[in-house]
This record gives sequence, structure tokens and C-alpha cells, in this order.
Amino acid sequence: MRYTVIAMTKSEKREQAIRQSTRNVRFDDLDLLLRSYDFLPTQKGSHVTYEHATYDDQRVTVVRPHGGATHIKPVYVRGALLIIDIVRARIAEEKQGAAKD
Repeated sequence: MRYTVIAMTKSEKREQAIRQSTRNVRFDDLDLLLRSYDFLPTQKGSHVTYEHATYDDQRVTVVRPHGGATHIKPVYVRGALLIIDIVRARIAEEKQGAAKD
């Protein structure tokens, strides 16, 4: 029996874990994931808004857990994953367009 080893980076493992369960996600993990996709944070109180460095129309707001909570609410995690998917699709479209030219 042969086993195929698939090498994954820490950020890929983090993203996979977040996608598998949008509950139990710590703010720092989501922060690192968004930053790995070139989202830049700005903070006002407990609200952190991430705006993409290239696509400034793509942004998501995440509320830091407070009041004894340790994890981000799943609705904010799903919103962040949706924005990441949109940015990935736009990058793929641009690469396809560049390859055709």
C-alpha cells in the first residue's frame, strides 16, 4: 500500500480547519488568515474592518470577542470566508485573462 504525502503550509492547515468548522474560531487565527490574503485591518473599538490591498471594494468587518467570549461568532467567520473566496476568484480571472493575451 502506498501513501501520498501532501505537504501543507501552516496557513493552508489553518484555513482548512476554519472552513471545516466556523464555530470555535479564535480571532487571532482569522486575523492571520485574512492577512495572508492581503487584507489590511483597521480597528475602531471592538470592530476590526479588513480591506483588501488591491481590491478596495472587498472588505469585511469582524467583531473581536469580548465579555468573556473567546471565539468569534460564526456569522463573522462565514462572511470572511465568503470575501476570501471572492478575492480568490478575481485573482484567478485575472490570471486567465493575462494568459489569453
